[in-house]
Amino acid sequence: MKNPKGGENMAKLKARELVGPAAFYVGLLIAIGAAFIEPTGWLYVALGIIGVIIGLLNITARETGPFLLASIAFIVAALGMWTLINSAFGAALITHQKF
Repeated sequence: MKNPKGGENMAKLKARELVGPAAFYVGLLIAIGAAFIEPTGWLYVALGIIGVIIGLLNITARETGPFLLASIAFIVAALGMWTLINSAFGAALITHQKF
């Protein structure tokens, strides 16, 4: 017999609300573990899929604009830092590479 107050629906809603934070912690554990192993293509795929799951489940409609702005700012900053590091230390990094 179903609960007239919607107990089953509340349980499903609670379970769905826990998927986003759980995916975040799984991704965090994978990222920490990846610091101690040599990364492979599958590691990047797994982190990308978990990131999409986290983004879809944890970002509300109200947070979409600031989230997109922060994402663009992060990408621009990362590209700028890569250019700076490459131009400042590029020659030193090339001469110290091991093949």
